[in-house]
Amino acid sequence: MRVHECRGSGMTVKAWCAEQGVKEQTYYRWQKLVWEAGTSGELASVPAAVTFAEYQLPVAASQASGTVIVRLDCGSVEIQKGADRETIAATLQALKSLC
Repeated sequence: MRVHECRGSGMTVKAWCAEQGVKEQTYYRWQKLVWEAGTSGELASVPAAVTFAEYQLPVAASQASGTVIVRLDCGSVEIQKGADRETIAATLQALKSLC
């Protein structure tokens, strides 16, 4: 994360390290570790940042029968009867991207 912050700051490594109170040697060690993890495939298993949003179902819908539950190793989703196609598609796509 710190390497990403430095690279996205628009500053030189020297200036960023001075501002953050980090030795340049430490920064370059972090950068090497990130590079090695990326080239070895270790970072492929790290999920991208995920943002969650709460969705409130109407009371009648939450008590309806016909719920579909999809359970995977990476998470689960409950789709209530009456959900529109777009919501179902977006939900399944989000789950797919996490797994």
